[in-house]
Amino acid sequence: MFINISSDQIYLSDGKRSEHLARNGVENMLGPLLIQWQKAIPFKEVFLLNGPWWFTNLRVGTLMLNTWNLIGEPKLQIYDVDKLRVYAHLVQTGFLPPKGIIYLGQKHNVWLVDFSKDPSDRAYCSTIHQSQFPEEDYFLDEVYDDTYWQAGQEKMLHFVQEEDQLLVSFQWKNHPLTPEALGLTPVQHVEAKYMIEPVVN
Repeated sequence: MFINISSDQIYLSDGKRSEHLARNGVENMLGPLLIQWQKAIPFKEVFLLNGPWWFTNLRVGTLMLNTWNLIGEPKLQIYDVDKLRVYAHLVQTGFLPPKGIIYLGQKHNVWLVDFSKDPSDRAYCSTIHQSQFPEEDYFLDEVYDDTYWQAGQEKMLHFVQEEDQLLVSFQWKNHPLTPEALGLTPVQHVEAKYMIEPVVN
């Protein structure tokens, strides 16, 4: 099962079923959907794309998975990873160009990240306006609102679950994404990886 809690909608897919959940009301929809899917076609493993993003989807997504593993059965083995680590891996393999534009849940501001450097170092993560995209080659983070990217969507990557294989699709090419390639080990408790500071008015 692939679950993306790091975009404008929560997205779930197991290769046979897929669902987009809008942020508003997601706390009432995600738990029952997981129960419904588990009853119909049981699953034991979750590949979780967790951060960076704003708060609602990350908070609700991690809370629901942790609650499941506290009181539900079977216990889920969760491969928990943030987008920056995934994209750095794909840049290192040569699948993606070195620079990426990362969605942060804000209307106009995004991150410009140089993945040829260390993306965990914030010196290589610049907050920019959507009108300031670089001239050199770059990729766009996946956003499910097809009106969001002002520069168009031809540079946007996509996560695609096909049966038991997770693929990243970019400009008509596919690359498999496995926990082993990312050095992930399964856990049963996850924490939201916000990676941005809250704005307090």
